[in-house]
Amino acid sequence: MPPPRKWTREEILNSLRDVARNTGRPPSTRDPEVQKLVRVAKKEFGSWQHALRVAGLQTYKEWRSRHSLSARIKNFLKNNPSTFAEMKKELQDCSDSALISRLKLCKDIESIGPRRKKVYFLVGQEDLAQKKLEKVLGEVDPMMEIIFDLLKEPMTYKQLEANAKLRAEIEGVDFLEKKVSNAVRILRMAGIIYKAKFTRSGAHGGTKYSCFEIFGSLANKIYYCRYDCPREMATFLSDLLPKATTEGLRCALTHQLKRILPRDVFESLM
Repeated sequence: MPPPRKWTREEILNSLRDVARNTGRPPSTRDPEVQKLVRVAKKEFGSWQHALRVAGLQTYKEWRSRHSLSARIKNFLKNNPSTFAEMKKELQDCSDSALISRLKLCKDIESIGPRRKKVYFLVGQEDLAQKKLEKVLGEVDPMMEIIFDLLKEPMTYKQLEANAKLRAEIEGVDFLEKKVSNAVRILRMAGIIYKAKFTRSGAHGGTKYSCFEIFGSLANKIYYCRYDCPREMATFLSDLLPKATTEGLRCALTHQLKRILPRDVFESLM
């Protein structure tokens, strides 16, 4: 049986450096392929950490702390408050769920702003974060501008989507159906546009009327319009709503319109 190989200090140090060079990180005592190297390094240098230090390497724990997802996020946020979308673009190999969980776990990362416009920042950089938030809130999505302009005239969602696609092609704006629905939702939440549903039947004086009798060609349709365009909506409705043939039908129509229309539109129509 041949005697065990005698490792010199220089061979151990070179082996440590070769492993780090080949793997792209410092070796760990848990790596199966370096177990023999771990034993001889500990015997020669007294400890694994000291052997790495002499070889000019970090410990695996130190390397991991600097290259972990949390460390990468903090490094990106340093003097650079960012939105979730900006971080996701920077950390392309990271899933949404992993990024969200890290942001929640890091005690030195905070956020300000509304839910879908949050700005994340490192503790101590509140002033930078506030400036970033003001910039984010001041940015207007081109698709939102298109939707806002189109809704000067009442439209169904399908009409809005078709017109938005046409306008986007003309203006060179990227079109996605999701962008349209997102813009509509945000504008509604902001109280800039509203949704009028002509979908309910009504009754008056014991007589029931179907939504077709009340709303005519508008029955079972949903229209979107801007709050600041009451006259346009009133004109649109006056051209399409059927003429009430009885007092009961007129009262049912009035009751339903008062329920679904903004006050300014209702008063302009009546």
